[in-house]
Amino acid sequence: MKKLLLSAALLAATFTSANAEWLQVPVITGEQVNKDNVMITWTPVTDPDCTYIYEVLVYKMHKANADEYITLLDENFDYIESTGTMQDYEHGKGYVWDEIKNAPGWTVKSPTYMNGAIGYDAWMNYAGNDNDDIFAGAYILSPQLDLSNVTSRNVRVECKMAQMKQSSTGVITIYTWSQDLGMQPDYSIVGGQLNMISDLKNTEWKDVDVMLHGDKWCSNSRISITSPAQCYCPIWVDDLKVTVGLAKGDKMPIPAQQFTVTDGNSITIDTSDNTDDDSYYAYQVRTVYMDPSDGAFRAYSQYTDMKFIGEPLSVKNVTDNSNASVIKETYSINGTKTSQLNKGVNIVKMADGSVRKIMK
Repeated sequence: MKKLLLSAALLAATFTSANAEWLQVPVITGEQVNKDNVMITWTPVTDPDCTYIYEVLVYKMHKANADEYITLLDENFDYIESTGTMQDYEHGKGYVWDEIKNAPGWTVKSPTYMNGAIGYDAWMNYAGNDNDDIFAGAYILSPQLDLSNVTSRNVRVECKMAQMKQSSTGVITIYTWSQDLGMQPDYSIVGGQLNMISDLKNTEWKDVDVMLHGDKWCSNSRISITSPAQCYCPIWVDDLKVTVGLAKGDKMPIPAQQFTVTDGNSITIDTSDNTDDDSYYAYQVRTVYMDPSDGAFRAYSQYTDMKFIGEPLSVKNVTDNSNASVIKETYSINGTKTSQLNKGVNIVKMADGSVRKIMK
């Protein structure tokens, strides 16, 4: 388990007493697709008082050649070493978020720890606690999932749950993207898919097995394990497994890898293991504040919108006077191109750093 040492002064400076501070979302500015790799760049987030790094979440498109179950997460949390027990807990010591090991894109907000299990501090789920976070103040949350080409649109969540106090209740639900709510991000809980996990104990684990079903917005869904209200104690989760049933011919983007970029604002993703049934498909980038005193992550930005590999970059915010320009290709001064342009308008960066519009 990551050890977290954050002074009260630094915690107060980084976050308000109630609301976590979301960092600036980076802007993807370039993509170069080669035979065995993809190189991407983004605008750096600069602050003289903080060290920012970046996380890149990469998806593969998986095609089912037969009926099968795809495992999105399968973790027993044995890697967590803690003095916490089912009746007591080790608080995050300044962690506002943590990440589930070997599960790209899965995060825990307001984490707590017991030996060999993860928890989330359900007392943080009070009204107004974090107005910038639609998923509430404490939870386990999946990355973005696209169920639109999954015949069943079913996601199965299996785990063990417990609590530190007898009064708490857990929730397992699925959110999907909605254009109706006017919130950022515009997620809403799918009707009928909020599963209340009651009768939790602090002396033994309860086996939980629920099936979640996406709806018409299922191209952008998130799985959440949370609590319905302020519970004043951790909800414990262990042996967490999340699977999706695919029928023959179904396609689904699977979170495949997560990279941390500590130096610079670019990364080259190795795609040499692409196959007809599993190929690198898309990526997202977010900013992370890393505390230089101990290397712990203290704050995140939202992820960028999912960028599909090979899809042209948006040029809607690019003007002749823009300093933050979309970069599509890189050219030498004499106009020799380094890779193939798309037909139409291309925003290109020259070797001298200037940016030009080039028609093809």
